Amino acid sequence: MTAPSPSAPAAVAETAARPSRPTMRALRALVGSRPAVAGLVVLGLVALVAILAPFVAPGDPLAMVARPFVRPGVSGAVPLGSDALGRDLFAGVVHGARASLVIGLAATVVGLLVGTLVGATAGYFGGRADLVLVRLIELFQTIPNFVLVVVMVAIVQPTIVTITLAIGIVSWPPVARLVRAEFRALGARDFVLAARAAGCGDLHMMLREILPNALPPVISTASVMVASAILMESALSFLGMGDPNLVSWGAMVGAGRDSLRSAWHVSAVPGLAIVVVVLALNFVGEGLEEAFDPRRTGERR
Repeated sequence: MTAPSPSAPAAVAETAARPSRPTMRALRALVGSRPAVAGLVVLGLVALVAILAPFVAPGDPLAMVARPFVRPGVSGAVPLGSDALGRDLFAGVVHGARASLVIGLAATVVGLLVGTLVGATAGYFGGRADLVLVRLIELFQTIPNFVLVVVMVAIVQPTIVTITLAIGIVSWPPVARLVRAEFRALGARDFVLAARAAGCGDLHMMLREILPNALPPVISTASVMVASAILMESALSFLGMGDPNLVSWGAMVGAGRDSLRSAWHVSAVPGLAIVVVVLALNFVGEGLEEAFDPRRTGERR
């Protein structure tokens, strides 16, 4: 009779103790939510328009192509009207979708990476590491997010990279708290204890055993983070602190604030685009939260 290989205990622990992940169940629950599906459709259309912006609205969106303050529907050349400088609002909205989506997604990725790293380290190791990292999280949460973003962007040159990093830096504390709580709860589960008894190392435990089971609530939070990042970028651009080389919905809203009574559409058109995208992201976030709810999908871990 041959002796079992050294990796046999780890394999047995992995197959016997690791819980099944309800990916397909969660996906079916998400598809069954009408608001979430509507949000996904809207986001897909906006993303497609942003990708095809040079074909949907060719030319420079900052070029003066019409008379100032042309109202929507009056001229076929500028279907959504023009602003105070005669720039096409339709072209601005189409090209502005790129900046909003890129900054929103990239800032969310930065926030998720930093928050997951900090939260996983604090929740898994505990002790002094947990104490120090929790104090760091609390320190960041005592400072208003938007104020910190304004200060960081004001110190350096406002470019798409610096704006993305600034928003990502202020977005990670809620993720860190969530991941820390998940790691602390999952650390005492049977499948984790079995993997530890099988001799798995800390890195394997964190990345292969605990993190995949801690991701569902993080994923549902990510859509809300994207919406928050888009609103922060729009607020920065509204204040004139956005990237001057990019067309931004917030900058378009800010450009029309002095003419709200005479040409309300200059601010209303890009403002409506912001509302639609943020609302769609919130619908998707609610759908993801319901899809990954253990009470709906069963024991997820």
